[in-house]
Amino acid sequence: MASLAKRPSRLDELRLLKDGWLEGEGDAPSEKGLDWLAEALEKHIPEDVPSPFLYPTPEGGVQMEWSMGTTEISLDIDLGKRLAVWHSLNFETDVEECESMDLGDEASWQSLVTAAGSLTIEPRFAGGAIATAHRALPMMGWA
Repeated sequence: MASLAKRPSRLDELRLLKDGWLEGEGDAPSEKGLDWLAEALEKHIPEDVPSPFLYPTPEGGVQMEWSMGTTEISLDIDLGKRLAVWHSLNFETDVEECESMDLGDEASWQSLVTAAGSLTIEPRFAGGAIATAHRALPMMGWA
Protein backbone atom coordinates (compact mmCIF):
# COMPACT_ATOMS: atom_id res chain seq x y z
CA MET A 1 0.00 0.00 0.00
CA ALA A 2 1.02 3.61 -0.45
CA SER A 3 2.99 5.18 2.33
CA LEU A 4 1.60 8.64 2.97
CA ALA A 5 4.33 9.19 5.55
CA LYS A 6 6.86 9.26 2.70
CA ARG A 7 4.99 11.93 0.72
CA PRO A 8 3.92 15.51 1.44
CA SER A 9 0.40 15.39 2.69
CA ARG A 10 -2.46 17.62 1.66
CA LEU A 11 -4.10 16.33 4.84
CA ASP A 12 -1.46 18.21 6.84
CA GLU A 13 -2.55 21.41 5.10
CA LEU A 14 -6.19 20.66 5.95
CA ARG A 15 -5.20 20.31 9.62
CA LEU A 16 -4.26 24.01 9.60
CA LEU A 17 -7.80 25.15 8.77
CA LYS A 18 -9.85 26.86 11.47
CA ASP A 19 -13.62 27.26 11.69
CA GLY A 20 -14.65 30.10 9.41
CA TRP A 21 -12.00 29.22 6.78
CA LEU A 22 -14.46 29.90 3.94
CA GLU A 23 -15.11 33.64 4.04
CA GLY A 24 -16.22 33.47 7.68
CA GLU A 25 -18.16 30.25 7.13
CA GLY A 26 -17.09 26.63 6.92
CA ASP A 27 -16.27 24.13 9.63
CA ALA A 28 -12.70 22.92 9.89
CA PRO A 29 -12.20 19.16 9.48
CA SER A 30 -11.66 17.49 12.85
CA GLU A 31 -8.20 16.30 13.83
CA LYS A 32 -9.64 12.88 14.71
CA GLY A 33 -11.40 12.64 11.34
CA LEU A 34 -8.25 13.58 9.42
CA ASP A 35 -6.24 11.02 11.42
CA TRP A 36 -8.76 8.33 10.49
CA LEU A 37 -8.73 9.37 6.82
CA ALA A 38 -4.91 9.35 6.65
CA GLU A 39 -4.83 5.82 8.08
CA ALA A 40 -7.63 4.65 5.78
CA LEU A 41 -5.94 6.07 2.67
CA GLU A 42 -2.64 4.46 3.59
CA LYS A 43 -4.33 1.14 4.29
CA HIS A 44 -6.62 1.00 1.27
CA ILE A 45 -5.16 3.02 -1.63
CA PRO A 46 -2.28 1.32 -3.46
CA GLU A 47 0.47 3.38 -5.11
CA ASP A 48 -0.68 2.48 -8.63
CA VAL A 49 -4.04 4.22 -8.13
CA PRO A 50 -3.92 7.84 -9.35
CA SER A 51 -3.72 10.25 -6.42
CA PRO A 52 -6.88 12.30 -5.93
CA PHE A 53 -6.94 16.00 -5.21
CA LEU A 54 -8.15 16.70 -1.66
CA TYR A 55 -10.30 19.67 -0.67
CA PRO A 56 -12.08 20.72 2.52
CA THR A 57 -15.86 20.90 2.43
CA PRO A 58 -17.82 23.67 4.19
CA GLU A 59 -19.40 20.99 6.41
CA GLY A 60 -16.04 19.92 7.89
CA GLY A 61 -15.50 16.97 5.59
CA VAL A 62 -13.09 16.21 2.78
CA GLN A 63 -13.74 15.91 -0.94
CA MET A 64 -11.50 13.70 -3.06
CA GLU A 65 -11.47 14.38 -6.81
CA TRP A 66 -10.06 12.62 -9.81
CA SER A 67 -10.29 14.38 -13.21
CA MET A 68 -9.06 12.12 -15.97
CA GLY A 69 -9.73 12.32 -19.65
CA THR A 70 -13.47 12.63 -20.09
CA THR A 71 -14.34 11.43 -16.58
CA GLU A 72 -14.59 13.31 -13.33
CA ILE A 73 -15.03 11.44 -10.06
CA SER A 74 -15.62 12.91 -6.63
CA LEU A 75 -15.98 11.35 -3.21
CA ASP A 76 -17.53 13.59 -0.54
CA ILE A 77 -16.52 12.23 2.86
CA ASP A 78 -18.30 12.86 6.16
CA LEU A 79 -15.37 12.34 8.54
CA GLY A 80 -17.53 11.97 11.65
CA LYS A 81 -19.84 9.31 10.26
CA ARG A 82 -17.23 7.75 7.94
CA LEU A 83 -19.75 7.83 5.14
CA ALA A 84 -19.26 9.14 1.62
CA VAL A 85 -21.08 9.90 -1.60
CA TRP A 86 -19.38 8.76 -4.81
CA HIS A 87 -20.18 10.69 -7.98
CA SER A 88 -18.84 9.90 -11.45
CA LEU A 89 -19.57 11.77 -14.66
CA ASN A 90 -18.31 10.98 -18.13
CA PHE A 91 -18.51 14.24 -20.10
CA GLU A 92 -18.31 12.44 -23.45
CA THR A 93 -21.15 9.96 -22.90
CA ASP A 94 -23.10 11.86 -20.21
CA VAL A 95 -23.11 8.66 -18.13
CA GLU A 96 -23.47 9.61 -14.49
CA GLU A 97 -23.22 7.39 -11.41
CA CYS A 98 -23.91 8.23 -7.78
CA GLU A 99 -23.59 5.91 -4.81
CA SER A 100 -23.51 6.18 -1.04
CA MET A 101 -20.63 4.37 0.62
CA ASP A 102 -19.89 3.21 4.15
CA LEU A 103 -16.14 3.75 4.50
CA GLY A 104 -16.10 1.49 7.54
CA ASP A 105 -16.76 -1.37 5.10
CA GLU A 106 -13.84 -3.00 3.26
CA ALA A 107 -16.03 -3.63 0.20
CA SER A 108 -16.62 0.12 -0.23
CA TRP A 109 -12.88 0.79 -0.29
CA GLN A 110 -12.37 -2.03 -2.79
CA SER A 111 -15.03 -0.52 -5.07
CA LEU A 112 -13.33 2.86 -4.81
CA VAL A 113 -9.89 1.44 -5.61
CA THR A 114 -11.27 -0.54 -8.56
CA ALA A 115 -13.01 2.49 -10.05
CA ALA A 116 -10.18 4.96 -9.46
CA GLY A 117 -7.57 2.44 -10.55
CA SER A 118 -9.27 1.98 -13.90
CA LEU A 119 -8.68 5.64 -14.79
CA THR A 120 -5.74 6.89 -16.77
CA ILE A 121 -4.15 10.21 -15.95
CA GLU A 122 -5.19 12.73 -18.59
CA PRO A 123 -6.15 15.93 -16.76
CA ARG A 124 -9.16 17.74 -18.22
CA PHE A 125 -8.46 21.04 -16.54
CA ALA A 126 -5.69 23.46 -17.40
CA GLY A 127 -4.46 26.49 -15.54
CA GLY A 128 -3.81 24.81 -12.20
CA ALA A 129 -7.19 25.33 -10.54
CA ILE A 130 -10.60 23.77 -10.41
CA ALA A 131 -13.28 26.35 -9.76
CA THR A 132 -16.56 25.38 -8.15
CA ALA A 133 -19.53 27.38 -6.95
CA HIS A 134 -18.05 27.89 -3.50
CA ARG A 135 -14.27 27.84 -3.99
CA ALA A 136 -11.35 28.00 -6.36
CA LEU A 137 -8.44 26.03 -4.94
CA PRO A 138 -5.09 25.00 -6.36
CA MET A 139 -5.02 21.48 -7.74
CA MET A 140 -3.03 19.63 -5.09
CA GLY A 141 -3.02 15.91 -4.71
CA TRP A 142 -1.63 14.08 -1.73
CA ALA A 143 1.40 13.11 -3.82
